[in-house]
Amino acid sequence: MKHTAILLAAIFLALAVCAGAETTASRKPWDTRPARNFEARADSLTGFDVQSYDLTLNINHAAQQISGNVIATVLAEENLSSIPYNLVGLTVSEVLVNNEPASYSHTNGIINISLNIPAGQTFTTQVFYSGTPQLSPNVYHIGMIFNPNTVFTISDPDAARYWWPCYDHPWDKAIVHLRVTLRSDWKVAANGIRDAIVDNGDGTSTTFWTGQNPMTTYLVCVTCGPYVEITQNYGDLPIQNFVMQNQYNNALVDLANLPAMIDYFSQIFGPYPFEKYGNAVVAMSTYGAMEHQTMTTLGNYIITGTGAYELVIAHELAHQWFGDAVSFLTFADVWLSEGFATYSEHLWTDKTQGWQAACDYVASSYHQYYIN
Repeated sequence: MKHTAILLAAIFLALAVCAGAETTASRKPWDTRPARNFEARADSLTGFDVQSYDLTLNINHAAQQISGNVIATVLAEENLSSIPYNLVGLTVSEVLVNNEPASYSHTNGIINISLNIPAGQTFTTQVFYSGTPQLSPNVYHIGMIFNPNTVFTISDPDAARYWWPCYDHPWDKAIVHLRVTLRSDWKVAANGIRDAIVDNGDGTSTTFWTGQNPMTTYLVCVTCGPYVEITQNYGDLPIQNFVMQNQYNNALVDLANLPAMIDYFSQIFGPYPFEKYGNAVVAMSTYGAMEHQTMTTLGNYIITGTGAYELVIAHELAHQWFGDAVSFLTFADVWLSEGFATYSEHLWTDKTQGWQAACDYVASSYHQYYIN
């Protein structure tokens, strides 16, 4: 995520943690504070593990309404009498457990489903829902955003719950499959591999995206509009970019180095960790860009035809390793993700312009910023 406030906070926290890191061995004899211990986090010990989500979503752009259902496959790690999902501002019409009707409550944004599942058993839940998506009330105002020529989602940090029912916490990653139906003259960009686009014969089409790797709920995305595609490859890795027709020529320039970026980061971070990569361009104001797993969302301003924002593209790509594949347990640790992505801007500058240019970039863009 390339966003000034979070980026600067990430750098500040990284410096602060490096300066103030302590171990039990380094503590002074008179320091009687308890040693910090992060080996166990009670908030991740829920008694269940979501294995996958199968999200079916119908989007009515004109009415700004959605309907759909989510099948979750879950492993019970202990005996379960209930399971909670997050869903805010939308209406639940039915819930099934193992394909049978189940009792549930839906209050204060929590769907609490009654269960009787023994430890070690895998089970499914299915939640049917509909309504007009709201935006999150915090400073971000995100979720599913309807613009005149696009519909797209931004969920970082906790807005997935504003457009689909899920266990919306970063410590429970799951594989996600998406079936998205909307007007047939638009395309849908999303996570995973696109398996098919089916024309429904009624002015709508359904696009099937299949996930292959677990991800956190805030990284799930659906980005829709009258897009044209720019396809690239890095070896066997498909790269799919979705841009507006009037951005096409500029995007060819701005995205030209993307395979080389993937190659370079793969050399220094390890092989690219997912089934595909891509970018989808939208008009958004909250963030400059967002590192959705396998399908980054880029703000319109990045596509200039000059390569002026190539470091933003590098930053978001680096998140696929740090933030997406290697994830933080809670958002208190998001600085690790942002720190690695910011460091990757320095690395790409070194690769393309040399070491001195990379040092100058850090001095001017970070050090000098604080001095001023």
